[in-house]
Amino acid sequence: MHRVFISYSHTDKDDPKVHNILEVLKNNGLTSTYDKNLLGGWDFKKQIEVLISHCDIFIAILSENSEKSGWVQAEIGYAMSKNIPILPISIDETEPGHMISQLQAPQWVGSDEEKNSIIKRYKLMLEIEESNPTYECADNRYQRTGMLVEYASNIIKLGFFGEIRQIAGLSSFHIPNKGIHNSAWDKRYTGMKKPSDPELELLLKERKTLQLHGDATEYYLIINPDFTFKNKDARKARIEELLEFLNVNIDNPNLKIVIDNTIHYGRNLTIVGDWFTADAYHSTLDDGYSQTLFTRHAPTVRKQVEIFDARFNELLNNQKISDMSSVQVVIDRLESILKNL
Repeated sequence: MHRVFISYSHTDKDDPKVHNILEVLKNNGLTSTYDKNLLGGWDFKKQIEVLISHCDIFIAILSENSEKSGWVQAEIGYAMSKNIPILPISIDETEPGHMISQLQAPQWVGSDEEKNSIIKRYKLMLEIEESNPTYECADNRYQRTGMLVEYASNIIKLGFFGEIRQIAGLSSFHIPNKGIHNSAWDKRYTGMKKPSDPELELLLKERKTLQLHGDATEYYLIINPDFTFKNKDARKARIEELLEFLNVNIDNPNLKIVIDNTIHYGRNLTIVGDWFTADAYHSTLDDGYSQTLFTRHAPTVRKQVEIFDARFNELLNNQKISDMSSVQVVIDRLESILKNL
């Protein structure tokens, strides 16, 4: 479902035209977000930026009041910086000005049929509008983990959850779900330089935050447990942690997992719902992931979801595995690997 951010002047909040626009958007299958969705206890400006970043389309409700509103103009500027398509609607014959003066704004007058026609045209534009995605880059493993936690946590703060889709050596669910002073962390880094306590805390938050999303929705995991590793005990510890997660969820119908032996060790793609992607292509055992690209650009995220789902289903079909048996198949494979270590 497409998300629409609504920008309007607070002076117009009780105008029946504003409520009518929201109603028509909903009736046409568009999810509207605006400042009424904001939560207490979290920075107002930050919430606005996150909501705009995740929307497919930005609708500016124009009026004499909005032209004087610094907040509305700031929101328009932020949407432009994120390459979000901006579509104005005028409720009092006000024409677009300032940064969007080149745009045309339909007037919110006339019959319900005409109003529905405006929204349907905007919805059609979503299907054909080509906007360039914006990316943020994490240059090292510490930045990557911090940004992944921030992106995933922000969605929960907004009151939403997303399905976890992940392509990785062993997925984020081989990270120990235990306090950082538990012996599981020492085993994980046997023969390697153990990260600092703050980085371990971030890794633990990655595991916990993504698991909150997966437990509330679904997991789709593509892994390659046959990667080479410089230390046998470290590899064993990581496989055991993943096995623990899978055994706990063996009867969970919302967990599906499949093996793909073509995954390179450094490959990691994490998609949370249709909210964001985090895509890393390079990793070393000592330095971790580098050059991870994050995007909230809604059309790009949905395209990645389609590509992922096609690959996931292809792997299931090729290996003749059903959704319900996929967890047990992977458990058997991991246990077999452990026996030979």
